[in-house]
Amino acid sequence: MYTTQPRAHSNLPTEPRAAGKPAILALSMPVIVGFTFRVIGSYTNKPLLGLETVAGFMMFGSITGLMMAIFLDNSGGAWDNAKKLVEKSGEKGTPQHAV
Repeated sequence: MYTTQPRAHSNLPTEPRAAGKPAILALSMPVIVGFTFRVIGSYTNKPLLGLETVAGFMMFGSITGLMMAIFLDNSGGAWDNAKKLVEKSGEKGTPQHAV
């Protein structure tokens, strides 16, 4: 089916650098949002605006993560059930089983 062998070690040096950018963004956004809305709150005479905004930001992130976990768990179960159906029907080794 495949004509070339994968190069297993060709991408290893670049992976940690590529994975660091989204991690830095995810860890720095609550701080940036908090300080930004704290400054806005000081100008609009709402001193707790930064705290309230960060609390909402973190609640939104937690709820979104929980929903993604539920959706991915359900899709993984459906994928496993489809694979078992293909194996049970005797099509192991066919293109349907390879998918």
